[in-house]
Amino acid sequence: MLQPKPCVRKFIELHSGALSGGPRANNLQLCKGYREFMQESINTLQWTLRAIARLERDTARPLRNARLTEPGWPTWRRTAGRRGLAAFVTLLHDDLAQAFPTAFDLTAWQRDPLAGLAEATAEQLVRDAIAATYPDTQSFLRAAAQGLGLPVGGAVSDFPKVQAFQRVVELPGSGGRIAAQQVLSHPDLSFNQQFLFVADSDAERVLIGIAALELRSNPPDVVTSDRLAEVLKSGGRVDKAYGFAAATGAQRAIAALQSAGREVRCI
Repeated sequence: MLQPKPCVRKFIELHSGALSGGPRANNLQLCKGYREFMQESINTLQWTLRAIARLERDTARPLRNARLTEPGWPTWRRTAGRRGLAAFVTLLHDDLAQAFPTAFDLTAWQRDPLAGLAEATAEQLVRDAIAATYPDTQSFLRAAAQGLGLPVGGAVSDFPKVQAFQRVVELPGSGGRIAAQQVLSHPDLSFNQQFLFVADSDAERVLIGIAALELRSNPPDVVTSDRLAEVLKSGGRVDKAYGFAAATGAQRAIAALQSAGREVRCI
């Protein structure tokens, strides 16, 4: 009897307990869920790879030699042996995992995006990342937010300037875009020191990490909604909060912040 791939078995282990239909209905649910699971993982890798391509093309702030964007990938091919581009995608992330773990340490993701990654899909992702271009950080982060299913409505530039002595919470769903706009507009601000980011999904955390890479920031402080409640309860330093009111999880965070007497501003 054919056995499912390890990535499929892991998905079944994680989700089979939630199924309540008969065998046929359950199998259909698992197949649909697994397809959606893989598509979300591929979609997220699309944006981390595009971020890597932007990093390599940034000659004004060089941080690493071209690997992903090297024509024909000769450096990779010299050492790859029988490994394909799926392994190349893994290496590209591993190279950045220590300096920029929020987006590129794949072991910290809720879902392993490389599980079951087909060679043809890996090649498509790599070629897509090389071809994609954006004029600036703001436009790239906005496109990434839209691609990852996060809010893009409203102008993040409308938020009042964060003062250098303040610590601001960025609400769930914001993905680092509000903080990035503040830092780009006001060089005296620090992305990782003056902002506390709330994120409950891989998409949110990855976008925050991509923003950190764009700004060449140290790893930011990212907490879940549950952890935010603990921070507020323990008297952790939080002066106010910015975010998107319609984002998933935002209203819960807003209620917790307002109950703690913190100012909240949303678009």
